[in-house]
Amino acid sequence: ILYYSSIHIYNESNRDLDKFILNIVCDDSSKMLITHGANKSSLNTLTFTDDYYKLLKINKPIDKPQWQSRRDYLIPSLNRDEK
Repeated sequence: ILYYSSIHIYNESNRDLDKFILNIVCDDSSKMLITHGANKSSLNTLTFTDDYYKLLKINKPIDKPQWQSRRDYLIPSLNRDEK
């Protein structure tokens, strides 16, 4: 079975948010085949966090399937009323 998911974040606060991490996780019986993150307002692509890049470098995907069940994105900023 293949599922498609979409996550939308909207800053409804009265302040800008800087440098926060978005953790996306699925259960052990599922795998994330591909993910993509982007800021809808600016169309900038989101990058993984430094720690997640380290996880990918240290662990060979075949040895540690953890990379298939989570993604950690760094959101550099999300201004008021931004999506």
